Amino acid sequence: MGDVRRANLPERYWDASMGAVPDELAYKGRISKYLENLPDMLEKGVGLYLWSLENGTGKTSLTAIIVKEALRYGYTVFFEESGRLKTRLLNKEVFEEGTSIEARLEMVDLMVLDDIGKEYRTSSGYAENTIESMMRSRVQKVRTTILTGNVHPRDLQKLYSEDFSALLKESMIPINVTGFDFREERAKQLQKML
Repeated sequence: MGDVRRANLPERYWDASMGAVPDELAYKGRISKYLENLPDMLEKGVGLYLWSLENGTGKTSLTAIIVKEALRYGYTVFFEESGRLKTRLLNKEVFEEGTSIEARLEMVDLMVLDDIGKEYRTSSGYAENTIESMMRSRVQKVRTTILTGNVHPRDLQKLYSEDFSALLKESMIPINVTGFDFREERAKQLQKML
């Protein structure tokens, strides 16, 4: 599991699999097709924006499945929560000797930014500007990015900017991940344990 650790994938998602996603969910086929074409998608810089207005629909788990598949192919990956990103950048955290977190995020084949829109915002706009700048750099270098969030794609320009929204349109496929509450299902399983 060293690769998933190096990719910074939270341990909670190491066992995520497509088998846990009910077949009747409309997005399952689209994610499966993305996985089937993953090398081509990564080579062309085609990412995803997995969104839902509800929590617990499996956005992060789907991302973990893609991360594990990319690692299996030998691609470099880095997963980060957007809420934690600002602090890590401000603190100039190091990924490994000679490589900052910021540099790692810009150079990996696949970057995942989980829960966009939840980062701590200030009047300076630091978080928004940093994310937009990173996205612009990755798009220009044809690097693939996957974002997850609880923001409708049309509302991203209100949170970030019109430029950010345009960047996503040219580099990502939005997929509405809705129709099943995985956390509620997990809660039912936990109750059965006692």
